[in-house]
Amino acid sequence: MRKVLFVFAILASISFAIAPVFAQDDSVLQNGIGDAGFANQVRIAGSLVGNGNFSAGSCATGFSQCPSGDSCTCLTVMDARFSSSRIGPGRANLFLTFDQTATFGNLGNDCTPIYGELDAIAKKDSPQFSIWGASCDIDTAGNQTANGAMGMSDSLLFSTSGYATFTSAIGKGGHVNLKFSGKAQ
Repeated sequence: MRKVLFVFAILASISFAIAPVFAQDDSVLQNGIGDAGFANQVRIAGSLVGNGNFSAGSCATGFSQCPSGDSCTCLTVMDARFSSSRIGPGRANLFLTFDQTATFGNLGNDCTPIYGELDAIAKKDSPQFSIWGASCDIDTAGNQTANGAMGMSDSLLFSTSGYATFTSAIGKGGHVNLKFSGKAQ
């Protein structure tokens, strides 16, 4: 009888030890992709580099729209080079609206709020980020620096959260070099 109880105890211990390995993960994302590998937040970092064009008025894509009644300028960057840890390499479109009505800065109103959207198609995901921040002139030639935050508004890979801060250089002719770093789950 003691042998039977001993064997039963060993089998029960083994089943408790291996049960989590075979447990079904109920956290399924869009399109049936599971997030078992991202139970905790993971670091996402990357860049976008491309050439764009400025136009009068608001951008018309997602979060990149101008506040009602304000005077704005749109920067559209299509088919930019995109690269990111966890998301992979790919291409992206960037839409940035600069709100000239809300300029700020005591010495010449050199800064403007920006609203934007970044739509990427990358190797592991096709995320969409909503962007909010500010852009400031860095010289008299019209070159700018922009900083702010990006909130992930759509993703196949992440379902719980996704955010990053960004810094970027924007050339007078529309060349953009944007770098971001954050976390997603």
